[in-house]
Amino acid sequence: MKLKKTILLIVSVVFLLGCIRSYAQVLTPNFSVVNAGDTLSYCAPHLINFQNLSKLTDSAGKPITSDSIVSLTWMPGDGNSITKSATNKTLAFNYLTNNTYDVSLTVQTAKGLKATITKKGYVKIIGPTVSFKIISDSFGFAPLKVSFQVNFDKNFRNGVFNFIDCRDSNGCVPPVSIITGNNNTLTFSYSLPGTYHPFITVTDTFRDGAGHPLPPCSLDWPPSNLSAGVQVPTILVKQGATGIENFKLKDFTKSYINASGRLQIHLSQNFGQVNIQLFDVAGRSVGSAIIPTGENDFSMDLASIHSGILLVRMQSANEVYTTRLFKN
Repeated sequence: MKLKKTILLIVSVVFLLGCIRSYAQVLTPNFSVVNAGDTLSYCAPHLINFQNLSKLTDSAGKPITSDSIVSLTWMPGDGNSITKSATNKTLAFNYLTNNTYDVSLTVQTAKGLKATITKKGYVKIIGPTVSFKIISDSFGFAPLKVSFQVNFDKNFRNGVFNFIDCRDSNGCVPPVSIITGNNNTLTFSYSLPGTYHPFITVTDTFRDGAGHPLPPCSLDWPPSNLSAGVQVPTILVKQGATGIENFKLKDFTKSYINASGRLQIHLSQNFGQVNIQLFDVAGRSVGSAIIPTGENDFSMDLASIHSGILLVRMQSANEVYTTRLFKN
């Protein structure tokens, strides 16, 4: 029994510093971010590239050839566990929510040696959590007055509330500034029938741990990657004067921007002529087109339009529908 215990101790001894020594082999796990300062960000989503810096050496610190690191298991801190071959020395991970994250890396060799390193609070997404809720009726006849309650947990430099009301070809209603430091109640009257998805955009600047300024960051709510069970706030406005209650343009329209940067619109019903108007997030017109009567598919090159949020306004004879897309 004593001999067996001695062999086990020789085979694997775990040290307090996170290294494992076996048969004069020392396995030292380590990692860092590829870009300095990436561990601190203002808002999510935030993509971070990690790189493996683990080493396998002899007791003198020299590399060995009798064994090798074969697998890396990354734990970014949000509950995910990602195992990759050691030939893939980097990991690109997208953090979706504001939080402080403990990041861990487990490395394993071909002979079964395994060691883990954990860096507490390594990633910090420090920006505000911004949202709003509709505190009045969101469905009714035009003109429909709607009230919004804006909430946030941290101050920010600039914020705007976009009602996405593109009343005519001259442009959309300009966004309304949000005053930081207190919660805001906003009221807006929708005068045209249609379906509306308002949103908030906040921007801010911040500094890294050394006090150096970092690029400004913006945060939208609702985000494009809503969590399960979270619904996009929707406003439905009917035109009571004429009794027109046609919302089929919303229900039978599919719009998106493809990988080539072209706007694609598919109408699964015939709505007659549909006028297309494009606006940037500030409400400025950046393009227009017409889908003729009888045509169901439309494509438009967006190469001349800057990246960012794009409001697409579609108007048939009976209604207006505005949707929000993002152009890379």
